[in-house]
Amino acid sequence: MGPQEWALIIGALGGGSVLIGVLNNFFKWFTGRAGRERIRNTDLLKRADAADERADSEAAKRRMIQEYASRLRRHMYDEKLTPEEWPDIEKTMPARRPRK
Repeated sequence: MGPQEWALIIGALGGGSVLIGVLNNFFKWFTGRAGRERIRNTDLLKRADAADERADSEAAKRRMIQEYASRLRRHMYDEKLTPEEWPDIEKTMPARRPRK
């Protein structure tokens, strides 16, 4: 088998895309780009973890406040008091537009 047949077999089996991937990764490693991408990805993971932690903390605080409000409401019923109507949320807390 000659070189043309080998090239045909490798091309038919998708060897060209594998070779391009290997060369691309070697080039990234050689120029230091792989290291910079790894640092960037690590930083993004830390930021995502911090955002998850903040969201969990805020959710826990919100649940505690809801429980406290429920207790206060129950005490009002026990004392034969009628709670006020629920406030209009749109007036007290206008909807925020999503960030761009």
